[in-house]
Amino acid sequence: MSSTRSFIPLALIVMLLAACGTTGSATPTAQPSDVADPSTAPSTPAEPSAAPSEEPSAEPIGNGTLTMVDGQSAGGPGVSVGEAIESGITEPVLVRGILLMDPQGKIWICDAFAGGGVPTCGEPMLEVVGYPENTGDWDPANAPETGLQEADGVLWFEEAFIYGVVEAS
Repeated sequence: MSSTRSFIPLALIVMLLAACGTTGSATPTAQPSDVADPSTAPSTPAEPSAAPSEEPSAEPIGNGTLTMVDGQSAGGPGVSVGEAIESGITEPVLVRGILLMDPQGKIWICDAFAGGGVPTCGEPMLEVVGYPENTGDWDPANAPETGLQEADGVLWFEEAFIYGVVEAS
């Protein structure tokens, strides 16, 4: 009888975990930021528009430049693009953000993407000057090792750290 009593709670725990969808994975999964009310019926998905509501400008202007410092390195958490621009620091600083190469080959660093279809940097953003060429960083063949992503001719790294001098415009 005692073996049956210990088996029942164990069986209940296993069933509860299975019902919760627990997989035992150590990797966290992304959760949607907006959770729908389960008591309401799902809405019909909106049809994508043929064109973005706001046409991106042909040539982004940016909020200044970040000139990379050759031969020096820095560690630490870095500062956001907005913090780097607002600080007025004239010494080299480690800036973190999304590093993006547009279809024209210009390299930008920004805090977030702009809305719309083709990935573009949102404000604030800095044009990166002096990025080393021929490193293979922007080669899509190296994407599995570097984390490079691509869509519509735009290449980017989700989280990058660039060390250089910021000049706000």
